Amino acid sequence: MKFNIKRNFFNIVYIIIKSNKEWLPPKKSEILIYDFNSLKALSPHLKNNSNYILHIRGEVINIPCFFFTLFKACLGFSNLREIYTNKIIKSVQPRLIITYMDNSVPFYKLSVDNNKILKVFIQNGWRGAHEEIFTLYKNISKKFFINYMLVYNKNIASKYKEFIDGKAIVIGSINNNHIDSLTQKNILKDSILYISSYRKNEGNPLQTSKTGKPLYWEDLFQYDIKLLKWLSEWCSDKSKTLLISLRYKDEKYGEKNFYNNIFKKSEFTWKFLHKNDYYDSYRFIQKAEIVVSTPSTLGYEAFSRGKKTAFFICRGQLIGSEGLDFGWPKLFPDKGPFWSNKPDKSDFLNIMNFLNAISDKNWNKLYQKYQNDIMKFDPGNSVIKELLDKLLSKPKIP
Repeated sequence: MKFNIKRNFFNIVYIIIKSNKEWLPPKKSEILIYDFNSLKALSPHLKNNSNYILHIRGEVINIPCFFFTLFKACLGFSNLREIYTNKIIKSVQPRLIITYMDNSVPFYKLSVDNNKILKVFIQNGWRGAHEEIFTLYKNISKKFFINYMLVYNKNIASKYKEFIDGKAIVIGSINNNHIDSLTQKNILKDSILYISSYRKNEGNPLQTSKTGKPLYWEDLFQYDIKLLKWLSEWCSDKSKTLLISLRYKDEKYGEKNFYNNIFKKSEFTWKFLHKNDYYDSYRFIQKAEIVVSTPSTLGYEAFSRGKKTAFFICRGQLIGSEGLDFGWPKLFPDKGPFWSNKPDKSDFLNIMNFLNAISDKNWNKLYQKYQNDIMKFDPGNSVIKELLDKLLSKPKIP
C-alpha cells in the first residue's frame, strides 16, 4: 500500500505542531520505558539505570526518527507508528523495554530481537473479558512473546498465558505495594469508604451489551445509584459516616453534584475525599473500617491489604457477560460472604451487616482464604526489585 500523503498530511502537521521536540537522535540507554504514563509507577525502581521514554501519545517526537519514518512511508511502508517505534528502539539499543500498559496490543507486536532485548509489562488495572486484549487473541495464528508478565494474581496470569508465551510472575499491584506501611491508627471510627467510579458523561458508549446494544453512562450506573441509596439508608441506620473517595480532582466534571443529588434527602453524614497526591487513594483506604467497591481496581487493592471490603459488581449482569463478574477470570459464585454480582438489596444488607459484625481475627482468616485468587500484596515491591536487579546486572548479550 502506497503512502497517501494527502490523507495523512493533516495528521502529520498536527503532530508536528502539538508535540514537544527532541532535535537529536535518542541516546543509548539500558531501559526503554514504553509510554510516558508508565514513568510514575516505574521511576522508584529505575533510579540507578539510564532510561529513555518512548512517548506513544504524541506528547514528544524525536525529529530525526520522525523524518526517517516519513521517508520510509514515502517508499511505500504504511504503518507509521511501527516504523517510528522500531527506529527509536534501534537508536536506544536498550537491554530492557518495560511498560505499565499490559493492555497495549502494539507493545505485544513490537518486533525486537528477543534474545537481545527483554520485554516486560506490568499490569496496571483490573481486567474483564470485554477488553480488546482478550478478544484479539482469539484471531491470532501465533502467540505473542513477552519475556516477563508481572500481574495481579495467578488466574490472570493463566489467562495471559493463553495467548502470550513468556514467564508470568504474580506481584500484585505495583502502586499499591509502593505504599507499604499505612498505620492502623488513622482509622476513623464508624466510617465507610465508598470508591467512586463516577465517569464524566460525554455521550459516548462505554461498553456494548451481549446483543450488540451500545451502553452509555446512564445504563451502566443505574445500579450504582440504587446501591448508593441503600448505602445511605444503611449508614443512617448504623450511625456511620460515609467517606467518598473522588475519582476526579476537577470540580467541572460534576462528580460532587452527582453524589449530593443522590444524598440530598438522606439523614446521615457524608464527606468527600480529594486526591492531592498520586498515592492518596491508598491512604484513604486506610481511613475507613469498611471499604465499599463497585468494579474498581482500588477495591481489589484494598482487599489485598487486608481491609474489610464489600464488592457490589453487577455490570456483568447488565451486559450479559460473566467476564465482568467479581474476581474474573476466576469464576466465583454470584454471591459470597463479601461480594455479590446481582443488584439485590438483601445481598447488600447481608454483606454489609456481615462485615460490620465480623471480628478482625475471623476476617483475617477469610482474607487469607481468598487473597491468592484476588490480589497479592508485596510491601515495598520486593519481587519487582529482585527481578530488575537480576535482569540489569547480567552482561548485555552481544
